[in-house]
Formats: sequence, C-alpha cells, structure tokens
Amino acid sequence: VRKEESVGVLLMFLYSFLAMTAYNILKPSTRSLFIKSLGAEQLPWVLLAAGILIGFIMQGYSRAMGMLPRKWVIPVALGGMVGLLVMFWMLFQTGSDWVAVGFYFYGLILGILLISQFWTLANDIYDPRQAKRIFGFVGAGSSLGGFTGATMTSTVVDNIGTNGVLLVSAATLAICTGTVVWLGRRVPHTRRSDAT
Repeated sequence: VRKEESVGVLLMFLYSFLAMTAYNILKPSTRSLFIKSLGAEQLPWVLLAAGILIGFIMQGYSRAMGMLPRKWVIPVALGGMVGLLVMFWMLFQTGSDWVAVGFYFYGLILGILLISQFWTLANDIYDPRQAKRIFGFVGAGSSLGGFTGATMTSTVVDNIGTNGVLLVSAATLAICTGTVVWLGRRVPHTRRSDAT
C-alpha cells in the first residue's frame, strides 16, 4: 500500500469490517425470531417468496438510488438500513408474529445490499492495478467482521436480549455510514463521473 493510499485503504477496511459485523450480529436473529414466531415449517415458503420479491425490491432500489448523486447512494442506503432496524425493534415490541416475516426478508436483503454496495464502491475508487494490491487487505475486513459479529451475538443476546441485537447492529451500521461519508471526503474518486 502506497503512502497516499493508506487513509483510503484503512477506511475501506473499516467499512467492510463494520458492515459485516453489523450483518453477522443480526443474521442468527432473523431466523430465530422467525422460527419462534411462525415455526420452522413455514421457512421454505418464505424463502420461495423471498426469491421472487427480492428481484422486484432490488429493481426498485436501483431506480430510487439512480435519482441521487453517486457519492450519496451508499450513505443514504446505509442510513435507511439503520432506520429500518430501529423500526423493526419498535415493531417487535408489539408482539405481532408477522413482524418476524418482514424482518427475515429484511435480513436477506441486507446481506445482498451490504456486499454489493461495498464492492461497487471499491471498484469505483480503485483501478484494476490498485485492486490487485489492495483488495486482499480490504477484503480481510469482511472476514474479520464476520467472525466478530458472529462471536458477539451470544454475548449481546445474553446481556440485552434478542431484540437488543437490532439496536447493536443499527449502531454498528451508523458508524459504518459515518465511515463511508468520511471516505467520500478523504479519497479522491477520480473514476466517478458524477462524484460532486
């Protein structure tokens, strides 16, 4: 890593680490809350419906994000994810079983978005020559974040309950959002035609 790239590389590492930590804290809860509310026998039907609905949702997401300047797409999307996590936390207080279905869908979409957004930004910032040098280190943040999130889940559940996992994940994604905004200000995005 060259000296002039170091800040950007560290921020990208932090971004991947935080995104995967937030997701992997949450991932076990999406399934457990669903099974607790509706039973495991309903899971295949929800997965079938999810496969169909996610295609439509992602198309709508692409259109909506196409209306924003590119440098704001990821921070706005991450902010929306934080807001949805807080909303689901509040909805779970109502005790409705159907909240778990929506939350399960949300968990599936969250995983897809976090990974695709990260690599889209990485490809926007770095050219192929830089990518060969940098992506191994930056991608290690995802692996470390996955491990950290998975190991934190049981500790968080033991201390603040399953619903509290949503707030911890939301706080982690909020820090991730700040990291992406900071990255946008620190790293020149020469490959972006509409970065301003």
